[in-house]
Amino acid sequence: MSKPKMTPEQLAEMNARRKKMRAKVIHYLCLMGYTKPSKDNTKMVPDYVRINAFIQEIGSRNPKGKILNYLYENELQDVLVQVEAMYRKELGRFNKAGHDA
Repeated sequence: MSKPKMTPEQLAEMNARRKKMRAKVIHYLCLMGYTKPSKDNTKMVPDYVRINAFIQEIGSRNPKGKILNYLYENELQDVLVQVEAMYRKELGRFNKAGHDA
């Protein structure tokens, strides 16, 4: 028996959830320094080459080594949990060193 097809509304909802999770992953990695100067050197922007390289090497959370945009929702959730944990650990280290976050 084949899997039931998703309605356009269900597909849009799933894509919205995935987009939000991808944005969170990018946000946390940017806070951890995965950025580069913009073309006009006026601000820092996400370094997608480094971000995708990191995501591909994240380990058991991404065993097939996919880039961020190709992760399924369940894989994306696992990657987000791991990146959030890494960020919280780094933030804890930063705060222990006596700096304000």
